[in-house]
Amino acid sequence: MSSWRLLTPWLCALQRQPWRTALGFGLMLATALFGIGLLGLSGWFITATAVFVVAFDIFMPGAGIRAFAILRTVARYAERLANHDAILRVQQQWRVNLFAGLTRQPTSTLEKVRVAHTLQRLTQDLQALDDLYIRVLAPFVMSALLTLLLGAGLYLLAPQLAWLVWALGAVLLSVHASVLAPRLRQRAATELAYSEALRQQALDLMQSKAELLAWQVFTQASAQVAASADQLDKHQAQLRQRLWRLQHIVELLGMLGVVAVFAMALTFALQGSFSLPLAVLAGLAMLAMIENWTLLPQVSLLWGRVTGAAERLQPLLIASQQPTSLPALKRAGAPALKLVDVVPAGRQLPPVSATIEAGCLHWLQAKSGAGKSSLLWCLSGQLPLAQGRIEVTQQQQTQPLQQVAVSFLTQHNAVISQTIAANLRMGDPKATDDALWAVLEQVELADDVEALAEQLDTWVGDGGVGLSGGQARRLMLARVLLHAANSDLILLDEPFNGVGDAQARRIWARVLPVLQAKTTIVASHTALPTEALPRRIQL
Repeated sequence: MSSWRLLTPWLCALQRQPWRTALGFGLMLATALFGIGLLGLSGWFITATAVFVVAFDIFMPGAGIRAFAILRTVARYAERLANHDAILRVQQQWRVNLFAGLTRQPTSTLEKVRVAHTLQRLTQDLQALDDLYIRVLAPFVMSALLTLLLGAGLYLLAPQLAWLVWALGAVLLSVHASVLAPRLRQRAATELAYSEALRQQALDLMQSKAELLAWQVFTQASAQVAASADQLDKHQAQLRQRLWRLQHIVELLGMLGVVAVFAMALTFALQGSFSLPLAVLAGLAMLAMIENWTLLPQVSLLWGRVTGAAERLQPLLIASQQPTSLPALKRAGAPALKLVDVVPAGRQLPPVSATIEAGCLHWLQAKSGAGKSSLLWCLSGQLPLAQGRIEVTQQQQTQPLQQVAVSFLTQHNAVISQTIAANLRMGDPKATDDALWAVLEQVELADDVEALAEQLDTWVGDGGVGLSGGQARRLMLARVLLHAANSDLILLDEPFNGVGDAQARRIWARVLPVLQAKTTIVASHTALPTEALPRRIQL
């Protein structure tokens, strides 16, 4: 895919800010023009005062110089405000689109995502894309426009001066677009890869510090991170050196252009085509133009970083543009399910065939790693099948699995960084505090929460930081019980992980009445803590 096709979706966000983008670019162009005018008029004024020693009006040129200086300063600060405002608005849209793309990823993909790694990568790539407009597109377009405008101004003095400026500008811009940008893109992509590897290694080092110290290999792991940092530093040093050389080459070519313009303008001035001060003005205007051309090597490097980041984020951006339509859930009573040669996608497991009766309790028994959790993910409709089918019957009518109201307790404690009440209300947003206390009583967590200073408003971290493993598990079970009131199919994956046997039996005795008349499947490698005889499914 070409670089421009990669960047098209990102540029669409800029098109939604046409006035802000145009204002920022106009101010950027005005800043450069005022700078060229300031230097050119200053040179003209100094030369004119030396030549016209009698009856010379110094006030108008002096006022013009001060006006250019003030306007250049005002335009520069206004340009910073306008462009940063536009970019922050664009960044907001980019982040919304990327998050939408993440939410549209299949469960089989999301369960492999490492949050810290993904966050670091998205942050790094979005930071690179921040340069797309301000430091890549705008400087390149501005250099092209300034070259045209400067040439047009010099054309009024002598067409030869204009063609000289246009020729030099065309060479520099074409070399940037056809040579520098492609060559530096690969180096920029390598820099991004080194940077990502270093960040990931540093995160892994800090997250595994206790284990590494216990195994007495922390020093070796730290040395690996230091080696990656040295590798990145060396690569960045090489990039800086190459960039420095390219900028000096551009500056040298620009100075040769200045010498040529000065020589040609002075020749025309001596021939009487125009005055000597105008010749100096032409040369100094050309000198001011060099500042804009020397940005081109930096633009080439940033172009590589931007296109590399866009390429990495492309799958998420494409996913965010896909229409989503969640099927309407139908409460039609407890479903009966028939599994025919079911194999979860991405799993090397034998086919499973089973019959799950409506409104009954089922025990899905198997040893660890046999595929209990994967099968529950399939029954929840969030993991596709590699082969086989799942037939669903509700009230003697066949229904799509996606339309069955499901409550699913996963094996992982999906505690969010929020209050206890907020975590519970994910199961029932309309639940009152009394309902929350009641369900906490069912899972024997009410006394623990009541002992906390802020009780239901106590903040817990991701994954249950601040809670013990057993407390986090019971909190998740309480959330599922709240949600079960509006569900027909209940899936519980190791519901009493980290809970003592005696406590599990007491909790299960309270939970069973909630599960009456619902199709319930409990996955566990140990027997259920109940005297009731569930229907058994052996994997």
